[in-house]
Amino acid sequence: MTKRKGYRDWRWQALWWHHFFLLWTTIEGQTRYSIPEELKQGSVVGNLAKDLGLGLSDIFDRKLRVASEAGEQYFSVDAGKGELVVNDRIDREALCGQSASCVLPLQVVLEKPLNLHRIEVEIKDINDNSPSFHTKELSLKISETAAIGTRFPLEGAEDSDVGSNSIKSYVLTKNDCFTLKMKEVEDGKTVPELVLEKPLDRERKAVYQLLLTALDGGNPVMSGTSQITITVLDVNDNFPVFEKNIYKVSLWENTAKDTFVTKITATDADEGPNAELNFSFGSQITAKDKGFPEMESHCRLQIDVLDVNDNTPEIVLTSEPQPVREDAPSGTVVALLNARDSDSCKVTLQLPKGSPFTLKPSFSNNYALVTSGPLDRESFSEYNIEITATDSGSPSLSSKKIIPVSITDVNDNPPIFTQPSYNVYLKENGVAGSILYSVSASDLDFGENGKVSYSILDSKVQDVSVSSYVYINSDNGSIYSMHSFDYEKLKVFQIQVQAKDQGSPSLSSNATVHVFILDQNDNAPAVIYPSSAAPGSLSPQRMPRSAKAGHLVTKVTAVDADSGHNAWISYKLAEATDASLFTVNLYTGEVRTKRAVSEQDDSSQRLLIEVKDDGEPVQSATATVSILLEDGLHEPVLDLRHKAAEPSKKNGRITLYLILSLASVSVLSLVTFLILTVKCMRNSRSSGSCCTRRTDYDDYKNPNRNLQIQLNTDGPIKYVEVLGGDMLSQSQSFRSCMSPMSEYSDFTLIKPSSTTDFKEVISVLDASLPDSTWTFESQQTRYSIPEELKQGSVVGNLAKDLGLGLSDIFDRKLRVASEAGKQYFSVDAGKGELLVNDRIDREALCGQSASCVLTLQVVIDKPLQLHRVEVEIQDINDNSPKFPFARYNITNSRVDSGREKKPTHQLQLTAIDGGNPVKSGTSQITINVLDNNDNFPVFEKNIYKVSINENSVQGTSILKLTAKDVDEGPNGEVEYSFGTHTPDIVLSVFDIDSITGEISLKGKLDFETNANYEIDICARDKGTPRMEGHCTVHIEVLDVNDNAPNIFLTSQPNSVPEDAPSGTVVALISARDLDSGDNGKKTINVSVTDVNDNPPIFTQPSYNVYLKENGVAGSILYSVSASDLDFGENAKISYSILDSKVQDVSVSSYVYINSDNGSIYSMHSFDYEKLKVFQIQVQAKDQGSPSLSSNATVHVFILDQNDNAPAVIYPSSAAPGSLSPQRMPRSAKAGHLVTKVTAVDADSGHNAWISYKLAEATDASLFTVNLYTGEVRTKRAVSEQDDSSQRLLIEVKDDGEPVQSATATVSILLEDGLHEPVLDLRHKAAEPSKKNGRIALYLILSLASVSVLSLVTFLILTVKCMRNSRSSGSCCTRRTDYDDYKNPNRNLQIQLNTDGPIKYVEVLGGDMLSQSQSFRSCMSPMSEYSDFTLIKPSSTTDFKEVISVLDASLPDSTWTFESQQVSRKD
Repeated sequence: MTKRKGYRDWRWQALWWHHFFLLWTTIEGQTRYSIPEELKQGSVVGNLAKDLGLGLSDIFDRKLRVASEAGEQYFSVDAGKGELVVNDRIDREALCGQSASCVLPLQVVLEKPLNLHRIEVEIKDINDNSPSFHTKELSLKISETAAIGTRFPLEGAEDSDVGSNSIKSYVLTKNDCFTLKMKEVEDGKTVPELVLEKPLDRERKAVYQLLLTALDGGNPVMSGTSQITITVLDVNDNFPVFEKNIYKVSLWENTAKDTFVTKITATDADEGPNAELNFSFGSQITAKDKGFPEMESHCRLQIDVLDVNDNTPEIVLTSEPQPVREDAPSGTVVALLNARDSDSCKVTLQLPKGSPFTLKPSFSNNYALVTSGPLDRESFSEYNIEITATDSGSPSLSSKKIIPVSITDVNDNPPIFTQPSYNVYLKENGVAGSILYSVSASDLDFGENGKVSYSILDSKVQDVSVSSYVYINSDNGSIYSMHSFDYEKLKVFQIQVQAKDQGSPSLSSNATVHVFILDQNDNAPAVIYPSSAAPGSLSPQRMPRSAKAGHLVTKVTAVDADSGHNAWISYKLAEATDASLFTVNLYTGEVRTKRAVSEQDDSSQRLLIEVKDDGEPVQSATATVSILLEDGLHEPVLDLRHKAAEPSKKNGRITLYLILSLASVSVLSLVTFLILTVKCMRNSRSSGSCCTRRTDYDDYKNPNRNLQIQLNTDGPIKYVEVLGGDMLSQSQSFRSCMSPMSEYSDFTLIKPSSTTDFKEVISVLDASLPDSTWTFESQQTRYSIPEELKQGSVVGNLAKDLGLGLSDIFDRKLRVASEAGKQYFSVDAGKGELLVNDRIDREALCGQSASCVLTLQVVIDKPLQLHRVEVEIQDINDNSPKFPFARYNITNSRVDSGREKKPTHQLQLTAIDGGNPVKSGTSQITINVLDNNDNFPVFEKNIYKVSINENSVQGTSILKLTAKDVDEGPNGEVEYSFGTHTPDIVLSVFDIDSITGEISLKGKLDFETNANYEIDICARDKGTPRMEGHCTVHIEVLDVNDNAPNIFLTSQPNSVPEDAPSGTVVALISARDLDSGDNGKKTINVSVTDVNDNPPIFTQPSYNVYLKENGVAGSILYSVSASDLDFGENAKISYSILDSKVQDVSVSSYVYINSDNGSIYSMHSFDYEKLKVFQIQVQAKDQGSPSLSSNATVHVFILDQNDNAPAVIYPSSAAPGSLSPQRMPRSAKAGHLVTKVTAVDADSGHNAWISYKLAEATDASLFTVNLYTGEVRTKRAVSEQDDSSQRLLIEVKDDGEPVQSATATVSILLEDGLHEPVLDLRHKAAEPSKKNGRIALYLILSLASVSVLSLVTFLILTVKCMRNSRSSGSCCTRRTDYDDYKNPNRNLQIQLNTDGPIKYVEVLGGDMLSQSQSFRSCMSPMSEYSDFTLIKPSSTTDFKEVISVLDASLPDSTWTFESQQVSRKD
């Protein structure tokens, strides 16, 4: 493949060089013509035929034709004359722009033979274009402060002509201030600049009109003009001017907002913002223009404010209102007030009518709010007193203030029950502890005074305290029973309940609760006749047979201990011998006959009579009556009545007791009623009323009693208590009398005496009230102190000046309140001096007022007095002169020295006062010279050059420009932009950041369209007027290879005869590329297409894969890989598995392959014991047409894993008798063979190696187990002390990983008397049953067969080895020469087992029935490896086959299998 490719490369290179030399020899020289532009169509350029040495006939015969490389056909050939003529209008400016040289190349093609001529036509310029400006009118704005000599760049004119026909000069119209100068720029070009020759003054002339003319150097001269309009910009160089320096205005203080006051006028000679004024207030009126820098002027405005009554009076609480007791006397002070009005008006205060309060005036609009009538908290617990303050202005104004006054409670209301007595009806037999009733009492008082507790007054019920019957909940008045009541024992009782409040003194009231026990039907009727208590009543009643209907036989009598309905008894015949003969009266219990007795009626009759009461539930009893019917009885009723009239003594006593009780109760009630009636009548005679109260105390006489009067001082004193005296025989009465002064309460106690009549009056005064009414002293005390006294400094002796002693300070609670709010003063209680309490700053209190007085109110109790004290605060020189501002900043732009030389001037202004010592203050004046915009922005360079690739992406940064302006602020802030006359093509391709000056790529560059850009950049500041500077940026576009070459057929391909010699021209080709330099070089490449001529090739013809058994289904086995030297679809390979059989099953059921990458996956898990090796045929096939393929064989070897545990075959349940105990004589010595444990393992190799170990034993010192054979032997001789029964647990393990194990249990019996234990054992073993005998026979035959076979094999191997030793000199050899290796067609599989270190091989397949194999094992020089030699006889030829199997874990040797075949000779 490499040789073929090299050949092709050489062939194409030779062909390319052949065409190159052919083209080089075809072009024969070059012809050049020169013509001016704009020639008419048909104009002759030159005689082309003559210049090329052609005849006129050659033009037709050789098919002469002209092709322009520019694309458009500007020229043609006159076939009749052979002349090259102009075919179309030629505009040099359109073809070549500003290029100094303009040449059009032409190609002249001739055939027969094929020739190519190159012709150049030079186009010369003529003066056919006038100079022109981009804009016909140009506007410039120049500040009137522009410096003389300042240059202003102007737009240059353009002329499409070149050379002498281009622009030569500029001319400016004459004017007073400006001249024109030329500035030379790059490449000798010049641009016009306007130069300022004289200073500008906007106020004299604001606009200049100039005409700029551009002239070229052609003949005749051509010109172009541009109109220049110069606007002189205003500079803020004039101050505003007021009409007056001082304006005076009078104004009412209630003048509405936005009312016109006056109009202040100022003018500014400047224009625009420089003349627009803003007015502001400060210490004076400032008129400031909006120019930069700002110019300002000042004037004063004096406004006299005329007072009107526009302030409402204000009520201020001097002391907060205190709660007032409801029993407070009239005149009790509630609060102190002060009425104020900012206007000069008198203020009066009013209270609403009907209020129990009044106002008492004092001095300086101070008032006391006092009580004027009785208070009752229960009616009104709080008063919101609305005080109205009204001034005396016109119209008068008023304000209101609400003062909340709370009334504190006094315990003046006892608890009141909801009713004076209660009737409670209680059923008997109730549950103890159940509620009987809940009484309720309310107290109109508040808090503890209104909190009610309940109790039961002690009384007797049936000589027992009532508290043993009921108790009451003291909190809620619920009455509970102490036990169950029995109506039959107690029918009614009453309880005295007391409700008591928690006031001091406490008040109480009583209520009576009548408890009525309601009867319940809890007693059954008791039959008293007939009964056992009535002798003879139970004997049979005798009745004559002659009795008629209605005959009274007997009467059943019963009583019920209940009462009412529950005691109503009814009788009913429940059972009877003959129910048709007797009847019982429902209410009386009389038993009568319903009919006449007949002869058929039984002589003995039995009646069962049911007795029921009327209660619920119904209670009942029964009575049995026996009746005997006899002949000859004529008056049964009389006998019955007579019998009934003979009660027993006991029944007679009960009746007697009932009669006596009824009589006693009746007499007692009558006597009580008579006594009450007499008593009431006596009282009515003396007082005119049945029930009276004594109110006349003057004639009240009281003997000498031991009375005590106790003053209760629980809070303010409100009451007294009278204790002692003969409480049973004496009575007291109290009355309250008012003293002449209504603000105090007096209590008069009147006591009867046995000696003389007298009235004792005890007046109890409230300690919280003064001894007299409120008084307000109009006398005024005045002190004078300097400001800034230290705290604690003495102002004056206030107690002495007010005529008070030192004790009065405490006793009368002297206190000082300041009307200013803050407490600047306090009183020294020990000395009575007024002291300074806080720092006093006169300037903070009174400002610039000439007089500064602090007013104090001194309040004294007992009696209440209010004094007014004034403290004058005198000024001291404690403040230095101070300017409103510590620093003044003055800005001015008219400093002759210039801002750039010194932008700041520092001055200090000092103010001095007239105090002693003198104090002064200073202010720093900073004069900032404001900048004028008098400097142009200046670029670092005038011309910048930069290159950029034409394939640069949008946003690419090209260049960052920097221009500096020495001005400051907005005057020095620069903005960047393209020049005013920048072409649209530049604006569409480039962008500039106005802030940073960074030029970036905005559009797409194309070297072939524009290779160079010249851009005018303008840097303009933000000042007024705006100044600008310019620079030029040349951007060179670098060519990149972004245009594909174009191939043109200069001549159409001709037919080529088959015998054409090498080098025959078929066609002429012209290749063009718009790129330049190396990018424009053309190379023609010929590509060769691929043919599917290479099949896929595997990396190796066969693969050996070693796979552990029990792997996960779907896991990858191996990845095969094939490559294809072809290209594209021809090299795209897909993999597949060719169908074959593995153990009669399709190989596709074992594995599958990924058709894309050749990865082989298992379909299921493999088991080494079932399948050890198989092979796969993998096919790699390409996608060509036709497709090619190749095959590879994958040998898969299953590696054994230790997945089978050893299986014990002896002793086991499958071997009869093996599980029975092994008998052993006690005489056995050390090493005695007891038994042998046999196990097998289904695995192979190391995994099948089995070892035996004694795991447990009755006596581990007695037995041992051979590690490899499993033989159980004695370790020592058996002693008499050993147990006769021994049990061994033997562990069987394989050599795999992980280790698999099993166990076998061997039981051994030690017996005496066994002299030949081994012989006996064998003898015993030789006497099996028939079945055991057969097994032994089979074993003997098998052993004999194996022995004979082994012997024969050994003899054959010996002979074979001797033969080999004769020929090779060695019994075991390794063949390394594979050239003569011949292998007959045999289906042999050699499997290498690599489970751990390699220990064995297995040979599978072949003709196992017809051939015999023998194996021999030889040791290699390294003892850790084993070599196996397989010798096979064959009937064909002798050969030796050596198969080497490499173990990855064995570094230095190989497995060698030698197979030698020998032909048979009969």
